[in-house]
Amino acid sequence: MGVQTLAEEAWVPPLVVILFGPPGSWKTSTLGCAEGAVWGDFHGSTKTFQRKPRRLWDPVTGAHKPSGYPDLVDVIRDVAADKKLLASLGPRPWLMLDGLDDIEEQYLIPEALRRADAKTLDENFFKPCNHLLAVHQEFRHELEALTRAGWSLGFTCHAQNIERVNADGLNTLVCDMKLTYVSGKLGKWDIAPLWRDWADHCVYLDQEGGKFSKLDKEKIAKGSGSYTGGRLAYLRGEPWLEAKVRRLDSVASPQSVKSPDELWALLYSRWAESFDPGALDRRREEVMALAQANAAAFKAPEKLFAAVAAAKSMAELNKIAAQIKKE
Repeated sequence: MGVQTLAEEAWVPPLVVILFGPPGSWKTSTLGCAEGAVWGDFHGSTKTFQRKPRRLWDPVTGAHKPSGYPDLVDVIRDVAADKKLLASLGPRPWLMLDGLDDIEEQYLIPEALRRADAKTLDENFFKPCNHLLAVHQEFRHELEALTRAGWSLGFTCHAQNIERVNADGLNTLVCDMKLTYVSGKLGKWDIAPLWRDWADHCVYLDQEGGKFSKLDKEKIAKGSGSYTGGRLAYLRGEPWLEAKVRRLDSVASPQSVKSPDELWALLYSRWAESFDPGALDRRREEVMALAQANAAAFKAPEKLFAAVAAAKSMAELNKIAAQIKKE
């Protein structure tokens, strides 16, 4: 048999985003900015949206919500096989799973305990955690089938503080995703890196400068953030350290964001910039057109035009665009 090759064609890779942080830090609201999304809402946060998104089940009544891990896997496989649904969502179809810690608590841990024939994760020196790690890997494998089919994936997750030893041998308090973490003489099970290292963007959101208000106990949504205070987004590497000798806000390069829309634009542009060499030039043209349309609001518009022309990144252009809109 001779060698067969596929013709060259343009391809836009899927985007995988994980947003984690405390309640009210704009995780769900940011993912809500995406167009063409289907939601798997595990704790009811989409109830706060002004318009109900397309959902796989009703998060309030629980109708059609998966009843267990096998049922959850079946739902993911059904979505991956539904080409009609994929085509109906436009050029960038999204599956949003809100949130990842709820999936672990409601589905993955019960399945791991069933396989280990145990009642709690700490039985037999935490040996059920071996099964839990395997279930996480299996579930992520099912989600990878979605990305191969053309789906982008968005996740939310709450945060937790866990103590680790850093490269310098110092105990540090790490703010990481609220997923199973067991460390010490008994062994180590650290679930978060399995997801963090897989995502294109894993972002920690902090409520620095913002207000937080608790809702009534009867409400499904646990918190709501103010849209006026702003947030800090930690975007790269492993910057979520709150060491005993330094504060979280001392970490280099946090990105200040004023709204979920602004954060979504930032994530999307950084993703596009990473594989599309023309994305920066197209964004520059958009911001330049915005600057020209609003030139009368500036005392020295020529300086504004020069700043747009000299910008070397999506982040700089987005910052200029935000300033233009503010004026």
